[in-house]
Amino acid sequence: MKLSIRLFLFILLFIWVVGNFSEIIAGYFPSFSILQFITTKAFSMVCHQNPLKLICIDENCTQLCARCSGIYIGAFFLSTITLFVREVSSPNLRLLAAAIIIIILDIICYNAGLYNYSHWVAALTGVFLGSIAFLYIRNGIEKLLFELK
Repeated sequence: MKLSIRLFLFILLFIWVVGNFSEIIAGYFPSFSILQFITTKAFSMVCHQNPLKLICIDENCTQLCARCSGIYIGAFFLSTITLFVREVSSPNLRLLAAAIIIIILDIICYNAGLYNYSHWVAALTGVFLGSIAFLYIRNGIEKLLFELK
């Protein structure tokens, strides 16, 4: 049962991450552009999509800002690992708190004008939070389904 849950989460996150990069992919594979309207609307529900904060390659941009992209990439990366590693350690509340604090500090420092927006910093802090959050979500789903049995 646990493997099927992990596989399901992996597939969902794979679709979500590919959708995030749909405009960039469409730049190389024009037939993929059919999905752009759908993905733009879907991703507008979870991200501000500020054009200055999107990751762009050859004038084609992600559907999510760098931080949100990082969050989902981090979750997808860890979901991939959990498919092949039998036991991944339980989530650690201190790591989750650290990830949230790092993102808050980055936002505060940027808004205070201490430095310019960095796509790399935003994406990396997102990857850290996304991977930790994935552990919590996965464990929560597994416990819920176990209790329903």
